[in-house]
Amino acid sequence: MASAIMAGVCAAGLPAREVLGPLIAIGAAASAGLVDDMAGETDIKGLSGHLRVLAGGKVTTGAAKILLIGAGGLAAATMDACGRVGRRWPAPPWCAAAGIGLDAGMIALSAHVINLCDLRPGRALKAAAPPAAA
Repeated sequence: MASAIMAGVCAAGLPAREVLGPLIAIGAAASAGLVDDMAGETDIKGLSGHLRVLAGGKVTTGAAKILLIGAGGLAAATMDACGRVGRRWPAPPWCAAAGIGLDAGMIALSAHVINLCDLRPGRALKAAAPPAAA
């Protein structure tokens, strides 16, 4: 499926490097959500519940989802920053690192906000479709 999307993007004239980061973030969130839906614990609820269990030494699918969505956001933000090198004014290294950190945080938090709507299969899609269409 990802190769079909990339083929469509390239056929539309968009550079693949500008689309690969968002595809990585979406793929990370979707795969983590699928694993959590299929094999997740039903007795542990919410971000604090999963982090409390993680602090106790047990990795839940919800905790793995938190980490995977964060890693996907960081990868997408880093790829976007690398694609912008030379197109904007030169910035000091600390500024580039801060920008990547802020971008990664916004991507991951956006995915987690959509995830809050995901109480039953399909609800996250319903919540994300109107803003995505706009």
